[in-house]
Amino acid sequence: MKKVGINMNPYQVLGVSQTDDEDIIKKAYRKAAKECHPDTHPGDKRAEERFKEIGEAYRILSDKQKRKEYDARAAQRERESATGRNSAQTGRRSAGGSIYPGDIEKEFERFFSKGVQSEKKENSSQQKISPMDVTDLFERYMGFKR
Repeated sequence: MKKVGINMNPYQVLGVSQTDDEDIIKKAYRKAAKECHPDTHPGDKRAEERFKEIGEAYRILSDKQKRKEYDARAAQRERESATGRNSAQTGRRSAGGSIYPGDIEKEFERFFSKGVQSEKKENSSQQKISPMDVTDLFERYMGFKR
């Protein structure tokens, strides 16, 4: 079972919005718990797992402190996600120095052309790719000697 607080959204599990008050959340919890209670679905593992998820979601949303912490973490993840998307779209590196997938081609081109950007053709599928031996370049870069 996935932990609701880590991998799942408790608001989605209970079918409520983030702005709903405690009474609405409690009503949604009771309705959802009643629908998939293990006593009404004996032997149904899926209903049992769903019941546990609903309980965990309610445990988070019914406690003001836990709900506040969850909302803060969710907002932080959203900001980080938006920052990562913006950096990837503009071709910039993140603060940690990692390279986003869209930048890999640019990084290879920068490395192997010694910083000189070559002009790309409009249709890259028609571009012929010729293999080159980079062993010597790699050995010089890494300081190896044969």
